[in-house]
Amino acid sequence: MTLRSVVLGGTGFVGNGLVRALGEQGGHVRVVGRSFPRMAEAKSPPFEGVGLDLFNSSDDDLRRVIDGCDVVYHLAWSSLPSSAEADVLADMETNVIFTLRLLNLMEKTGGRLVFCSSGGTVYGHAAMDLIDETHPLQPINAYGAGKVCAETYCNLYRFTGRVDARVARLSNPYGAGQDKGRMQGALSRFVRLAVSGEQIEIWGDGEVVRDYIDIDDAARGMIALAQCNTLTEGAPAVFNIGSGRGTSLNRLLTKIEGELGRKLSVTRMPGRRIDVRSNVLNVDKARSILGWQATVELADGIRNLIATISK
Repeated sequence: MTLRSVVLGGTGFVGNGLVRALGEQGGHVRVVGRSFPRMAEAKSPPFEGVGLDLFNSSDDDLRRVIDGCDVVYHLAWSSLPSSAEADVLADMETNVIFTLRLLNLMEKTGGRLVFCSSGGTVYGHAAMDLIDETHPLQPINAYGAGKVCAETYCNLYRFTGRVDARVARLSNPYGAGQDKGRMQGALSRFVRLAVSGEQIEIWGDGEVVRDYIDIDDAARGMIALAQCNTLTEGAPAVFNIGSGRGTSLNRLLTKIEGELGRKLSVTRMPGRRIDVRSNVLNVDKARSILGWQATVELADGIRNLIATISK
């Protein structure tokens, strides 16, 4: 299926992975980021780079970048769990209001919306080993609360037939190119520090369990959600996009040590209130309806990441 797509927030880590995957499928891809996305522009057509500060954009500017596109991927989110917690009001005013503006404009321009939510924070403390999409939404931090709020508006606009809005609850993506300056992405950060021989800090006892997914697998999952034509009209289109397997921080370190053949230097820090103990996503719904599932095994992903960073 060849579609005209726009990726809002397309110059970030997840955005780059999505743009790369879209490029492999063909079709026109418009990449929108705060700074002009030169990397995307430098690639062969059909890539188009647009520099726009989305959160301070006018409705006319925003309409221009989404108009004529079949699919809008909404990856633009200004906060991390820590920064959202530090200024809850700013998180709401910036991210949730922008999502609502986008929905209002898409009601007029048409097209499908895929909102990149967070399977790692919207559920809160897990009531089951594998969290499916029916699990109560009980976030324990402001970041998760903001994502839930944005999801709610997406579902409302879908239910009322105003926008074909779809929600991808992404687990913990990892891979080459994850921003060194952002305290996010434990696996990528651990590998980068391990390869360079630097100290690794862990909050808590290291038994926190997460669902890690290779960025290319995650991108293919979002594309599968965008391209699915069999979803029930008006019903929520919410899908977990993860590996379906949990790994503790301690186990991650053991795997990295095994690949490098040496012990790592690790510092243990006090646990954080904003972290849930375990979060592993059930991806049966995506497998059965979207025909998608993650294919990169964690061991292979770590090995590939070490090889890339070591170059």
